[in-house]
Amino acid sequence: MPTSSWPFERPILVASSYPADALLLRAALDRVGLPMALAEDAVTAMHAVCSQPAAFAGIVVGDRVGRASGLTLCGLARDAGCNLPILLMTPDDCGTIALRAARLRVTVLWQPVSTRRLEDALRGLFSQRRQCMAS
Repeated sequence: MPTSSWPFERPILVASSYPADALLLRAALDRVGLPMALAEDAVTAMHAVCSQPAAFAGIVVGDRVGRASGLTLCGLARDAGCNLPILLMTPDDCGTIALRAARLRVTVLWQPVSTRRLEDALRGLFSQRRQCMAS
């Protein structure tokens, strides 16, 4: 059942080349009433972020996006001036990824992930975004 507590009506850009991740994300976003825009490769995702950053409420990046790693895509988005909240979903639970993600202001969600944890992570991103916009 969709909720109306989300502060934005814009879609979440999902960058993932794994169909299973895209299905999980679509199910979670549908449950909370948010639309999803899918980019199946890094080039498409970067084009969308750079050409229309205001079109999205946030970005969820899978571990691999075509030939690029999700963390590389996060770095490219930040280098391009993207200030949207970004959630990186990865199975690689290591300090290096956590450290690089923190430097990039990227929230990491370690996989495997339940839809409940995913929804909680999305809510956390939106509360951060709301605070930044109120400042």
